[in-house]
Amino acid sequence: MNNVEKTALDRAVLLLNSIKAKYKIISPDGTEYGELVLAPVKTKRVSAHPIGEMSNYYRPMVIDMQPGDMRIVPAGKYELEGLRGTMSGWFTARWGKGAVITSVNKLNNTIEVLRVV
Repeated sequence: MNNVEKTALDRAVLLLNSIKAKYKIISPDGTEYGELVLAPVKTKRVSAHPIGEMSNYYRPMVIDMQPGDMRIVPAGKYELEGLRGTMSGWFTARWGKGAVITSVNKLNNTIEVLRVV
């Protein structure tokens, strides 16, 4: 950091301290100023399946559903609640919130789907 940048940083720290602000500044050389604790960076969860794999599985079974239609989707190799969640998101995006009711049947390892709207 050159002298002008160091002077600007020192002034910023003095200003923030004078108004009793909570802050955290990390200079390019890694020096930290202030006592504010940074929140941990959230990392994206790694999916157990490639993107689109689950939707390619269930979509042909439900894409042509009309209001009043009921379908039973076998979970196959997928975890029941994970598949149900993916399906519910797709239903909401396609037909709107509340358009479909889903139920997990653990005994048969299936997801029961009823389109109501």
